[in-house]
Amino acid sequence: MESRGETLRTLRNILAIVGVTIALLLGLSAIFQPKDSSDEAGMIDAAANGILGEPANTIDVLFIGDSEAYSAFSPLQIWGEHGITSYVCATSGQRLPYANALLRRATRSQAPRVVIIETNMAFSAFSINDLISKELEGLFPVLRFHDRWKSLTQDDLFLQPSYTCSDNLKGFRINTGIEEEFDPHRTGSGNYRINYLPATARYYLRLMVEYCRSIGATPILMNVSSSINWTSERHDAIQELAIELDVEFIDMNVGPAKVEIDWMTETFDGGDHLNLAGAQKVTSFVGEYLSATFDLVDHRGDSGYQNWEELYSWYQEKIASAA
Repeated sequence: MESRGETLRTLRNILAIVGVTIALLLGLSAIFQPKDSSDEAGMIDAAANGILGEPANTIDVLFIGDSEAYSAFSPLQIWGEHGITSYVCATSGQRLPYANALLRRATRSQAPRVVIIETNMAFSAFSINDLISKELEGLFPVLRFHDRWKSLTQDDLFLQPSYTCSDNLKGFRINTGIEEEFDPHRTGSGNYRINYLPATARYYLRLMVEYCRSIGATPILMNVSSSINWTSERHDAIQELAIELDVEFIDMNVGPAKVEIDWMTETFDGGDHLNLAGAQKVTSFVGEYLSATFDLVDHRGDSGYQNWEELYSWYQEKIASAA
């Protein structure tokens, strides 16, 4: 049996090892963390993280979600129609722990008035390992960017991050392909994921809603139009949580907020995601809702937002050539 002195020595050794490990991880994180927010600089999910390159406190509305979000919300269209600035922090297959991390990362330099949380990702299961890994990556970026060892330069040893690169489409992705939904009245029959809200999903949605309120942003839960992913069970699950959290829930698949999508021509993958034509309908609805519901400034004509004017002109040419 160990003496008290031996126990204290063992504890000190353990604490020393932990301290050295943390110091090492912090030091490596400073080196491995990308020094800019571009693909070239090594940023993962550069389009979603492009918000880090936006001038501070210039984004009024933040969209968080998975591929349903970046296929449906076009910030430059909202700008052109209402002069409201917005950004889509969305990634393919996004899980709630990563969504929570993106939300907090984005609001380090932005103070959005509204945060729209697209809820399809709430039904994408994640493991305890996903949860732990995202939390650790937030503390020690080297765990997320460890593959950068292949491209490290001398500058990485000395430079501090200076995020200057954004995404021209503000996180939106244009897809003009058409793959019709073979049965436009089918809802959810292609769904391969869960229809109930696990306790972990409820926890993270509550965490994100409470965080939004703590920074002065109005959180909104939203379902975009999707023939494949939407089910009445999912609607009811989100509606129940929305009532519990006292937060607005907007479902574009049903009821007064329904956006009429032609599933023969306005989806690029058979009813899962919207193509550009479908996204334009959803974005028009969202823009009108934001303009009518919130006292958001119309920045068109403001010299401080000239870049948005220029990007909108570029965007109009881009979608015209894509049609």
